[in-house]
Amino acid sequence: MSATSHCRRNSLVYGLFLGVILSSSSPVGMAGAEGTDLRDRSLAKVVMRHHYSGLMHGDKIISQSTIVEISEFDGVVVDTHGYIVSFVGGYWSQLESPNSKFSVEFSPGRTYPAELVGVDERVYVGVFKSKGAKSREIPFGTWADRKKEIELASRIGGEWGCTSLEILRWTERTTLPEKNIKGRLCDCASRQFARAGSIALDGKGRLLGLVSQAKQAGFSRRIGAFNIIPVGVLRDSVKQVVDRGGSIQAGWLGISMDPEETGKVRIEGVVGRSPAERSGLKVGDYILKVNGATIGSQMDLVRTIRWAGPEAEVEFSVLRDGKSLSLTSALVEHPAYEKPQIYWALEIPKVWSPEEGTREKRELKFYQVRAPSPAGFCFLFEPLDRQLAKYFKSPSERGLLVKSVVEGSAASSLGFRAGDVIFEVNEIQLGTTSDIKVVMDSARDGVLLIKFVRDGEVLDKRVVLH
Repeated sequence: MSATSHCRRNSLVYGLFLGVILSSSSPVGMAGAEGTDLRDRSLAKVVMRHHYSGLMHGDKIISQSTIVEISEFDGVVVDTHGYIVSFVGGYWSQLESPNSKFSVEFSPGRTYPAELVGVDERVYVGVFKSKGAKSREIPFGTWADRKKEIELASRIGGEWGCTSLEILRWTERTTLPEKNIKGRLCDCASRQFARAGSIALDGKGRLLGLVSQAKQAGFSRRIGAFNIIPVGVLRDSVKQVVDRGGSIQAGWLGISMDPEETGKVRIEGVVGRSPAERSGLKVGDYILKVNGATIGSQMDLVRTIRWAGPEAEVEFSVLRDGKSLSLTSALVEHPAYEKPQIYWALEIPKVWSPEEGTREKRELKFYQVRAPSPAGFCFLFEPLDRQLAKYFKSPSERGLLVKSVVEGSAASSLGFRAGDVIFEVNEIQLGTTSDIKVVMDSARDGVLLIKFVRDGEVLDKRVVLH
C-alpha cells in the first residue's frame, strides 16, 4: 500500500493511505464515502499535454516534427459536478490553445480525462472539469477568524505533502481580494511544499485558497511571504467561468509608470492606440483616483485596472501641471493576451571532423521561441552551464544568455542587448528557460527587478509593466 500524503505538522508526520478509514482520533482524518481522507479524494494533479506542430531549426520550420510538452499543476475539486481549480501562472495561454489536452490524476493509476472550462486571467486560475472528479469536492473553510496556522499542500513527484505555516502577520489588499501572509514554516525540511500553486488548508483539511506567490522573507529560511487567492474568489471565478463557458479577461490601460515614483503614480509612457491615449492621459500626469478610490501606489493601479476587466468604463482623477482633471477610459483586453505562436527550436551542433582537433561533447539544444508580441519583452535566451556562467561572471553561477533582442520590442527599448546575462529577477535566480514562467508569476503586480551582467559588471533595472 503506497502513501499518497506526508503532512508534516509540528514535525509530526501523519501517514494518509488510500483505502484506509482513518481513525477518528486523527487530528486531520475526515473519512469520505470511499473511506479515504477528503484531501486524498479532493486534491488532484492536473496534467497538460501541449502539442507543438513543427520544430524550428535556424529560421526554418520543420513541419513534419511534433513536440509534446507535459506540464503539471496542483488542483482541488470545488464542486460536486467535478470542477477543479488550479493556479496555472504563466501557462495560461498554453492552456487555452487547441493543441492542449488534459487529464487529472487523484492517485497513481487513477487518471481520468479532463477538459479546460476557462481561465480567470485576473488571477491566473484555471478551471477544469472531469467526470472522475464528481462528488470529490472539498469542504470550504473561512477567513472570518484570524488564523494562527494553516497548511500548504503540494505534490512533489508522485506524493502529496504539506507543511504547517504559523502566521505571523496577514493583511488584505484593498484593490485585489487576496491575502498577504507572512509566516514561519513549522518544519523547515518540508518547505518545498510551500510554493506558488500550493493549496491552503485549515487545520480541519478545509479549503482556504491557492497560493499565487511564495518567496523567502528576509534572511531566515523558515520565514516566508505568501499571496493567497482566498476560497471566496475561487468560488466566484468558477461560477463566472462556468456561466459564460469560457475565460475571464483582465483589463488593460496601456501606460508605463515612472519607477522612481515609489509612492505615487506618474505616467512615464503611453502606448499608441491604447485606452490611455484615447482617453487623453499624457506623460507626466499623476493618477490620484480611479472610480473615486484613492490610488496609493503603482500596484494599486495595476490591480484595479486588471480587476476592472476589458470594456469597463473607468474614471480617472488626474493631476496635470498642478491642475486637477477628470478623464474617462474604456479598458480593453491586454494585447499580450492575444495568444502568441510558440515553437520549440532545435539547435544542432556542427558535425565533428578530424580537422577540428580533439573531439568535444556536443549536445542538441531545445528552447522555446515565441512570435513577437506587442507587450512582450521578445528575448531569445540560452541557459548557461556552470563553466560558461563563471566565464560571464554571473554571481549565481547560473543565468540566461540573451542571444538576440527583437528590434522595437520592450527589451530593446529598455536597453537590453545580445550578450547580456540575466541571472536574477524579483529575487528568483534563473537557470532554465522554464524559470521565466515562475518569474512572470511573481510579477503579477507589475514590477520586475532584473539583475544582469554586462561586460563583467553587475547591473540592475527596475521595470514597471503596464
